[in-house]
Amino acid sequence: MTTKERFTAARPAVETYLKALALHRTADAAPVVQAAGTFANQSTLDDLQTWFGRLPIGAVKMTAKPVKVPDPGSVGVRVSISARYSPAPLSNWVKLGDRVMLASYSEGAWRVVADISARRAVHTKAYGLRLFEVPSVLTGKHTTVIYEAVEAANDATQILSDADEVVPRLTGLFGRDRLHVVDSQRFFTDPEPVFAEVVDFLGIGAASGIAFEKHNARPRAPMPDSVRAALEDQLADSDAELETWLGAPPSWRA
Repeated sequence: MTTKERFTAARPAVETYLKALALHRTADAAPVVQAAGTFANQSTLDDLQTWFGRLPIGAVKMTAKPVKVPDPGSVGVRVSISARYSPAPLSNWVKLGDRVMLASYSEGAWRVVADISARRAVHTKAYGLRLFEVPSVLTGKHTTVIYEAVEAANDATQILSDADEVVPRLTGLFGRDRLHVVDSQRFFTDPEPVFAEVVDFLGIGAASGIAFEKHNARPRAPMPDSVRAALEDQLADSDAELETWLGAPPSWRA
């Protein structure tokens, strides 16, 4: 078979596998992945699953191209992936990046063997599923997604739902006295009193002896002025609504 013929045959399995990971349907991935792969190959797939597991993806689409590889009877499938983040209504389409997946014919079908994006022989950007090069903003009907370029093993994705849309809907469903809004930055910087307020709101009694450890904390470059200005303008009404719940301006307005 030629590379093109192998690609045509293997592409459905690769796309099925990636879609299953992106939508957190790991059971759907099992039939199209090689069951007895090497430890090294399986590690690349585990890392990819972990990366996808961090993202609240509600929809995914992809395009694919063939990649010639030296592995006998195999083919590389370079996939460009875009996603829409949940909750509904979903965000605009966000370009996640490229992966090059290795597929082989095994047990009567084409199956995914490994993620070979980092191989030196693969002529693609070997940065894994990395987001855009500079902080950017995409806006859905009710959702703003802020994301920045980071390595796949250390990604950071933050989703801010517009308070003037979400909070009134929740208030209508549950009543204002049953909602408690927390400024996440305040919790990150001074967790004990914020947690005490949550416990008091829930009426479950004081909790002691809890260690508030920091995970994945690292210095970050200042937000570009253009991005900050766009966010401050776009979220002005939302932040004003949120202030009525917090009793103070949101921390990102400071």
